[in-house]
Amino acid sequence: GGILDPSNPNVLSAFKALFAETAALFDDQFVHIADDEAHYLYGDWNKSTSVQTFMKEKAIGSLPALETWLEKQLAEAVLATGKTPIVWESHTNFLAAQPGPGGVDSRSWMTDTFPPAQTIATSYISGDASTSFLLNAGYQVLFATDVWYLDYDDGSQRTTPWEYFRIDPVPQNLTGSPLAERILGGQASMWAANADAVNLEAVVWPKTCAVAERLWSAPLNRTGLGPARGWTPASDVKGRLTSQACRMQQRGIGSGPYGEGYCCPRPQAVKTDDVLFEEPDVSFDLR
Repeated sequence: GGILDPSNPNVLSAFKALFAETAALFDDQFVHIADDEAHYLYGDWNKSTSVQTFMKEKAIGSLPALETWLEKQLAEAVLATGKTPIVWESHTNFLAAQPGPGGVDSRSWMTDTFPPAQTIATSYISGDASTSFLLNAGYQVLFATDVWYLDYDDGSQRTTPWEYFRIDPVPQNLTGSPLAERILGGQASMWAANADAVNLEAVVWPKTCAVAERLWSAPLNRTGLGPARGWTPASDVKGRLTSQACRMQQRGIGSGPYGEGYCCPRPQAVKTDDVLFEEPDVSFDLR
């Protein structure tokens, strides 16, 4: 993608116009402005004469401070439309090994840049530690993990929907805590690096169904892999997801398969909830 030039006033003008237009078009209360991995811009900003001049004029003493300035402008532009900005928490961790702007710890920089009362944060990098920090700082949180990156498929067990059920958005130290109620939900991400219009639906489905079920299920039993507290055996996952994939295919959605087997052709007279998948010695609960 292109490099944003903070010194160009047209950049902010374009974003303000975009946020205003989308606010009028869509009823959603939230606008995800992403903003993670901004450190990749630092090299280009450092080489730009106009950016360096802009920093001197604004008394901005470092590239992280320039990032802070730009992200504050974007968040305020979203708030001005009456919407709530959502940001990735992860970009703060790229500064964790060094002081943030003005020597401020990067986690304080997160709360200074994005006021917790006005921002929803997506927790990602450090699992329980990040989520706990954000909740204790006063943010409402969306949970993300690269295990739920739908386009990741290295052939290992880690990237199968069965593994999606091992994830628990609630930090172990906050199980049962009122703070956990500030976790609004989670997100499955489909990045375009490994998917396009040809395979999009097959990448997204039925994997996203597994993420959805995990999010609406009870917390995991962290002390063992028994049936208590929401743990789902792999055989059950396979049955439900395979049947769901078949239902979606019958409705014209290009869902990919999950495991071996095949979808039975559906006669017009067959009801929606009848079994679509056939494989010897496997039974399915399709409710």
